[in-house]
Amino acid sequence: MKIFDRQYQLIIGNYSTGDGVLIEDLNITFDIAKSADNKRKGHNTASFSVYNLTAQQREFAESRHITVQLNVRYGSSSVYVPMFKGEVTQAFSEKSGPDIVTSMECGDGFVALTTTKLKQVMPQGTSIGSVLEEIRSRMPNVARGSYTVVNLDSPISRSYRLSGTAREALDKLAKEYKLDYTIDGGILNVTDQAKPLFKNTETAPLISPSTGLIEIPYNTTEEARVTAKDKTRRDGIKFKCFLNPEIVCGSLVVLRDTTNNTDGFYRVNSLRHSGTYRGNDWLTEVMASRVDAEELT
Repeated sequence: MKIFDRQYQLIIGNYSTGDGVLIEDLNITFDIAKSADNKRKGHNTASFSVYNLTAQQREFAESRHITVQLNVRYGSSSVYVPMFKGEVTQAFSEKSGPDIVTSMECGDGFVALTTTKLKQVMPQGTSIGSVLEEIRSRMPNVARGSYTVVNLDSPISRSYRLSGTAREALDKLAKEYKLDYTIDGGILNVTDQAKPLFKNTETAPLISPSTGLIEIPYNTTEEARVTAKDKTRRDGIKFKCFLNPEIVCGSLVVLRDTTNNTDGFYRVNSLRHSGTYRGNDWLTEVMASRVDAEELT
């Protein structure tokens, strides 16, 4: 992947009316935070600042029922890759020197997670996968992604009560059956705790100095919630690279040509994309955990 001539599309749309605005050449800043485990980290979020929208565009961005989608590409690619899509939870404009800056705070799946109400009892013998699908099907604009769960079809030995918001129901199910879930781009992905979404190593993005790795990756201590006796405990690593939209939470990446013995396959636990269109920053920071070779067979 060549990492020059960066380009973006920022689509500000109204999910109620279908109207929208496409921004491609104004200066923007963005800060996107995603996690493979939304039950611990909360929903995926993003902050955007757009410089010098027209008065009509500012009014539109600050209205109700607004979504924001950021797509990016480098000049060597003909295809834009989605990096974030979510609902605006707060928007305002203010003057900053000669500029008028419109700021937008967004959440991926925020409306579906927080406004969908559940109140029902699933009968004894219902599978974990069926409970997942019941929750997802009630959330507007959330599609099914990959459910990589060993016991997905296992029946629950008792009736199972769904109550509260969709977020509360997903959190409860994930805690009880040791699952990780994330809503990314309006798609629900679920894995067993600390396990990768896919085992196909051929599709894992290659991260090396020649593909954009910045500085040296360094080892980190896994979260305190994972004890030394827990089989899901993994060696952690943190690395930084030039903005790479192909890195996805829960999926694999492969580190190569590092200088501190950190080569290998890793599962992406969380990431942060940040940048300024007319500045130097255009970065991805990743927290990941090592995946042993025997787990990929």
